[in-house]
Amino acid sequence: MKIVLLGDFEGRFSKKLQKAVKDEEPDLVIYIGDFPSRKKTTKIEFMLWRKKIANKLDDKEFKKEFLKRADKIMDKEFESGKKIVKALADLNLPTLFVFGNHDIDERDGSFPLLKYAKKFKNLRYLHKKSIKIGDYTFVGHGGYRGFGSKQDLFKKVSGKEKQKIDNIKKRYRKELNKVFGKKKNVIFVTHDVPYNTKFDKIRNKESPINGEHIGDDIYREFALKKKPILYACGHMQEYQGKEKLGTTTMVLPGFGQEDKYAVIELPSKKIKFKTI
Repeated sequence: MKIVLLGDFEGRFSKKLQKAVKDEEPDLVIYIGDFPSRKKTTKIEFMLWRKKIANKLDDKEFKKEFLKRADKIMDKEFESGKKIVKALADLNLPTLFVFGNHDIDERDGSFPLLKYAKKFKNLRYLHKKSIKIGDYTFVGHGGYRGFGSKQDLFKKVSGKEKQKIDNIKKRYRKELNKVFGKKKNVIFVTHDVPYNTKFDKIRNKESPINGEHIGDDIYREFALKKKPILYACGHMQEYQGKEKLGTTTMVLPGFGQEDKYAVIELPSKKIKFKTI
């Protein structure tokens, strides 16, 4: 089986990359999220994060201020995501996908592109699902836990904040236990990267948590516990490559907006990283 792994287009899926994907003649495409450009709303988030880290905003104030500033911008940004969904569907290749943090509508926690994506028969939504194709089972978990639910990774939390984080972790464990079950020959697909690897250290001076490891500790826990044969993830635009996590080979295809992708051959697990 030949797989093309893509992610993080964020509003740009170039014609050159579309042609390159078709020329690979893959049996399957996997897209690991972030369809629309969210540049404007991300700038608002970063500004408010700094205030939150400095204890000038609590969670409630953060959300209220963000929605006040970003409400009218988000609809336009999600329109850019529709164009990416359509371009991906137009490859006419079997495609599995999960959503990323840029695909979440913070106003109600929904994925506004999901209804649109379901119009295309070659696109299959993998979040909280397992899909068997040939000899392999693809297990997916998309979306993003959010900055607020990861603060225990780099500072002490207590009280209601700790309870909130613990509840989210409990939900993630329940969802992942259910979807993994006792399946074998699993390829694990998430948008976010697992915690404390070479891929989850932030290298962005504009970020208020630059230099911190900010991957997902529950994803790391399940990768080590369930031992999938491959783990495909994205989110971190700074990186492209592979790394061992226990016995699992973790693959990050690179920033799709910059025409980066990966090609995976199974069962050999031969992996090539490419940039147009």
